[in-house]
Amino acid sequence: MSKIIKQIIEYSVDELKKIYKTEEVFRKYPKNLKFALENDRQNLSKLTNDIEVSNIGNIKINGILASQFLKEDKDLYVTLQVGIEYKVYRLVAETWLCFPFEDTNGWQVHHIFNDYNNRANNLIWCEKADHIPGIHGK
Repeated sequence: MSKIIKQIIEYSVDELKKIYKTEEVFRKYPKNLKFALENDRQNLSKLTNDIEVSNIGNIKINGILASQFLKEDKDLYVTLQVGIEYKVYRLVAETWLCFPFEDTNGWQVHHIFNDYNNRANNLIWCEKADHIPGIHGK
């Protein structure tokens, strides 16, 4: 039987108050190489900039809000530093969604409402077999 991981997130009371008022909260990007996509792991190991990711999908690099851009695959990206582009929803998932296993190999991030909303509460981890092809999120 396939599994879908529902997000399990630990929040402080202040964070919860902010989230339910749809206020933005930033967290430091954990840069856990085992959570990154395999083809992105080598680039992330070279990352030296300070990255912060918000619960609503904004990214700060060295304290400055970063511009996001759409690529041909119809995903939003951000340039983390010269030569390192990363999908915004992956940054949000890797920062905000609890992943209970050691490595995300075989798992993908899925947009619950199959849209371009990169908020943490619209993302879940799911096994590759459960991910609907052609729907935004990989």
